Amino acid sequence: MSSVKRWTFVAFACLSAAFGAAEFAGQRSVTPLSLVDASTSAPADGGRAAALFVGIRTFDRGALREIPYAVDDAIDLAYLFAFDRRVRLVPPQRIVLALSGAPDKPESSNRLRELIRAGARVAKAEPHHILALAGQQAAIAGSHGFLIVSFATHGFVRGGIQHVVAASGQPVSTAALLDVIAAHRVPRSLILIDACKQRIAGSRGVDALSYAGMTLAKQMPRVHGQVVLSTVGAAYDDPDRRNGVFTAAVMEGLQCNATTLRKRVTATTLHAYVERSVRKWIRDHVDHAIGSATQISLDGEAKNMPLADCSVPPPPPVIVVASGHTLRTFLKSPRKLLWRNDVEAPITHTAQADGTIVAGTRKALIGFDRIGTRVWTITGPEPLRELTAGDLFRNGHHHFVALWGGHIAIYDAEGGRGDTCEAPEKLRAVEIYRAGPHYAPRIAVAGANRVLVYDPKKLRDAKPLWSGHLMPRTETIASLHVADRNHDTKLDIAITTARGATLYVDVQGNPVGTAKNGLRLKLDARK
Repeated sequence: MSSVKRWTFVAFACLSAAFGAAEFAGQRSVTPLSLVDASTSAPADGGRAAALFVGIRTFDRGALREIPYAVDDAIDLAYLFAFDRRVRLVPPQRIVLALSGAPDKPESSNRLRELIRAGARVAKAEPHHILALAGQQAAIAGSHGFLIVSFATHGFVRGGIQHVVAASGQPVSTAALLDVIAAHRVPRSLILIDACKQRIAGSRGVDALSYAGMTLAKQMPRVHGQVVLSTVGAAYDDPDRRNGVFTAAVMEGLQCNATTLRKRVTATTLHAYVERSVRKWIRDHVDHAIGSATQISLDGEAKNMPLADCSVPPPPPVIVVASGHTLRTFLKSPRKLLWRNDVEAPITHTAQADGTIVAGTRKALIGFDRIGTRVWTITGPEPLRELTAGDLFRNGHHHFVALWGGHIAIYDAEGGRGDTCEAPEKLRAVEIYRAGPHYAPRIAVAGANRVLVYDPKKLRDAKPLWSGHLMPRTETIASLHVADRNHDTKLDIAITTARGATLYVDVQGNPVGTAKNGLRLKLDARK
């Protein structure tokens, strides 16, 4: 292999089970198959950045188990790298998706359509196609650019070399892939392999010019070296997030959950976040005794390699007006119509986070970007009762919180689903509550007569920090909001009843001030 230095080689080993070596139904691994010729040629150089995302859900060989979220992994990663304003390492016009099968999530289908509209291409996911496409994209990146290649498929290790499996069932050697890339002298490359790495005995519409002045693009030429980040052994699919466990952790980390003090995501901070996230998932679902879940190898300056810039300020909010089926957005000053869109169902709620505007109908959340393009749709498990948005994780970026009947669900601005839980009753109100700068954000929800407060980082545990019933029990809660009741600079939760009376409680559920209307909150016993 050429001695040309790469910016990053990140091997993300994680896919769904096949046969032979894989025993767990959610694993992504397969017994080795015979090798194929990996030679190929590529066109001439051009451009600065390019990417190839491979996602293989269905295989021609019946013995290979379907990987339900592999196509979603490829599409979701491509969308993040193309459109997330904190990442945006490659324009969509220079993205190729090699896919086999259809995405599982409706939002991934919408993202694929948006990528295609913006100029991305879709190709076959066969061995010679994959290597030829890798060569073509490496030629586009050239000797001064960078290349991203991502795989989501079955995989295995043979003779110390990682292999990924094409749609035909034939393997592709990552060594052959790296030789193709090295032949084009690409100085910086990011390779993500979302496939198992278990050893087998005997031997897995954006203008391209707008990227030129971005902070990360300016920093990239200064960073050379190699990063290898991979799982240790098996890799799994997450049926809740509907992505590979490793891919989901990578995307979450890049979306500013793995930042440095300078609000950057680097190779080392991403690895630390992915390790914690993957290890926790495996401990919770597969093997409580697991040790390390991932491993990293760093070369040269790659440990400081910038992957996301989380100091980018969110776009300013706009005025959102919903009337019937129609959603309109306006500039605040001067008031000017930006766009209008018909969602084909009565709009009951609206919210906005980081430039994404959401229209909530009885059955769905529909996300639009700043120019009015529908970018994702999420169908809820029950009718939508309430919707809000706020900075849940103190990283400067907002998330949506939706109440679907008795379900609480968190979504990011890109339509990715975070944690969810089911409350003990139907809910009617939600508020994102933070008492002050030294307090963590909380999610406060209300049923007919009960208030529950959750830690958004532990929502999936379905255990409120505290809960309480409004007394007398005949009172019905109409809404929740946040206010500083006693002007002590700490915000309180205001509980308003159907008859218009209000009770204020603090972050622990204790009363604030004297209630003159006979209301009080009886806290439930904590378990």
